[in-house]
Amino acid sequence: MDIDYSKIEAELVEELALAGLPQPKREELLGKMLEALLKRIFMDTMERLGEKGMTEYESLIETEPSEAAVGKFLEEHIPNYGAFVQDIVDQFKKDIKAVAA
Repeated sequence: MDIDYSKIEAELVEELALAGLPQPKREELLGKMLEALLKRIFMDTMERLGEKGMTEYESLIETEPSEAAVGKFLEEHIPNYGAFVQDIVDQFKKDIKAVAA
């Protein structure tokens, strides 16, 4: 499952009205938001995998797998992983909007 970071960035710029900011400031904010979002996706994914799944994930990562192999692992261990990630992204945007309001 590939995460389309450019799509997420575009959504954040549009939904949070960041287009009016100077580009350096906008890029700085987007970088921080994406970092926070990726941490949230990772933490929620590890929580959903559980102890056994986390151990299997760690073993997989030690083999330096391709992105496709990691995606396949996550799809196999978390049904509808793409929807799972999209839910996290949607909640993240809601949380950011609530803080910005």
